[in-house]
Amino acid sequence: MPTSIPELSVDAQVLARRLETVKPSEVITYAELTGLIKRDVQHEAASVLTSARRVVQREHRAVFAAVIKVGLKRLDPSGIVGFGEAGIQKMHRTARRTARTIACADYDALPNAEKIRFNTTSSLLGAMELATKPARIKALSAAVANAAAKLPTAEVLQLFSK
Repeated sequence: MPTSIPELSVDAQVLARRLETVKPSEVITYAELTGLIKRDVQHEAASVLTSARRVVQREHRAVFAAVIKVGLKRLDPSGIVGFGEAGIQKMHRTARRTARTIACADYDALPNAEKIRFNTTSSLLGAMELATKPARIKALSAAVANAAAKLPTAEVLQLFSK
């Protein structure tokens, strides 16, 4: 059984300390980050940078997005919300594409246990695709605006059942 490393590497700690100082909307270049640890954070030390980003997000609520071929931008609160919306759009596309892919399986050739897995997966993917449709998101947004707060999951599911 592989063992995990219980603490952050020195390089990840160095990067995390620097990331903590980045102000919202500010960009820190890959060149600067690479210079701090003398390893390429876009290639060989990419996992080190990922670890540092996760630590800073967890401990300081600082979220970074990649600026292609430049570096990392610390997102302001509005940017963080946009990051969430982009994730929802990606989930929608992924659910739709994955459902199409598994539909290629020869259902009749599957043993009963695999049919159950197929149907479970198809059902969940369909629900995810439905819940992430723009029209559903618009309806949910209206309900949230009326409540002026996050809605409990049960209310969201009830809204989607209409």
